[in-house]
Amino acid sequence: MRRTLIIASAVLLVAGCGSDDGDQAQTIETTTTAPPEEEEDSTTTSEASGDVVLSDVVVQLEDLPSGWSVSPPDDQADDSDDEFCEGVDPFNEIPPQDEAESSFQQSDFGPFIGSGAAHYTDEDEASEVIDLVSETANACQSFTETDEDGTETEYTIAPLSFPDLGDETFAFRVSASSLFGPFALDVAAVRDGEFTVSIIAGGFGAPPDSELTEELAQTMLDRL
Repeated sequence: MRRTLIIASAVLLVAGCGSDDGDQAQTIETTTTAPPEEEEDSTTTSEASGDVVLSDVVVQLEDLPSGWSVSPPDDQADDSDDEFCEGVDPFNEIPPQDEAESSFQQSDFGPFIGSGAAHYTDEDEASEVIDLVSETANACQSFTETDEDGTETEYTIAPLSFPDLGDETFAFRVSASSLFGPFALDVAAVRDGEFTVSIIAGGFGAPPDSELTEELAQTMLDRL
């Protein structure tokens, strides 16, 4: 799973697609990717991140106010990944040494919160990831998603005001109109040394809770 898939799964709902019912178990995934030049030196999660366990860094259920629950697996997210910004996922361009993610919701129609943390080879590599996020958001100012009935929904991407956290920060908002009302999803990516953290929050109707988004981003940084 990647951070763009969290966006894509929420984007699916704008076209009227909901998530499957099922038992809710905390959706936190951790993977380890060996550097392309040294595939034989694949390391474990704890070795890749030093003393930092990324599954402990990402947002936890206890970090959230009352009314939130973990999100069930979304089998449709992979199908929508090609729709988001024409399949461009800046988080996938540079494989991290290690990564973890979590996702939560208040209902099947939101609001939603997704978080991610990743560890890269060095600060330059992590900085390049933030640059790619910025470049993608600036280049992909709109994209179209087509549902199973052929209905098209146009999304717009715009820069978002967000406090400067860590060493580098970039944030943007994805918005659209839908049968459920206005849709807005805020995305913030922050670099701290050779680590990056990201937070995705929003849903239908009311605008995203910016204070909560900032608080959760800082909470993840404090755990690095």
